[in-house]
Amino acid sequence: MKRLTVVLAVSFALSACGSEDGGDDDGLPFEPTLSEIQTNVFDISCVFSSCHSTQGNKGDLILEPGVSQANLVGVDVDNPAAAAMSLDRVVAGDASSSFLMMKLTKPVATEFGDLMPQGSLDGLSQGKLDAIAQWIDDGAMDD
Repeated sequence: MKRLTVVLAVSFALSACGSEDGGDDDGLPFEPTLSEIQTNVFDISCVFSSCHSTQGNKGDLILEPGVSQANLVGVDVDNPAAAAMSLDRVVAGDASSSFLMMKLTKPVATEFGDLMPQGSLDGLSQGKLDAIAQWIDDGAMDD
């Protein structure tokens, strides 16, 4: 009985702290803003690995702080198959038409390349994907 009381107390304490993680009321793990995406996704999954940094610069895309928005929004893709479809990296206001979301979820064509981040088997969590999609749908603005 004592163990059940402790488990219930811990569960209640954790649920009471639900908004402490920086998420919003929609269940997102963080606010859908560029600064939060930069910190919680780009810095740790894209830049840290040197893939999309000034050291790596894969796909002619740098996602370092201060330049990621300008390198994404309204920018033509380098991928030949996606370029043939006139896709942009990010289409402000339309996550479903953004090549970034295609690369982060599941590339719709094998010619689009691998799932990002590189080397991940399952990609980003659904919460992170939802936050990025919301940022794009909200206009993909810089904070």
